[in-house]
Amino acid sequence: MIAAALGLALGGCSTTWRYVGPGQFSQEQWNRDTYECERDAAMLPKTQQTMTVDKWGVTNYSDTSHGWGDTAAKASLRDRCMRAKGYVPE
Repeated sequence: MIAAALGLALGGCSTTWRYVGPGQFSQEQWNRDTYECERDAAMLPKTQQTMTVDKWGVTNYSDTSHGWGDTAAKASLRDRCMRAKGYVPE
């Protein structure tokens, strides 16, 4: 599970997009679209993290992915946003 999340997260970092939507493509449109999708993904709330200490003093966290699940969710949201705006990954 962690490997899948890591693969999604890292795979999303280097995605190259090609515009196939309606109308002409411009650098201004690209700047606006990427900004909006990155902004929306950044607003995604983080997974609640709870911490407990057992009787031996070992700290246990509820999110064993250590935040990689959040990273994968943000990459997924960004990718879906770009697709909705008329882009496809190359």
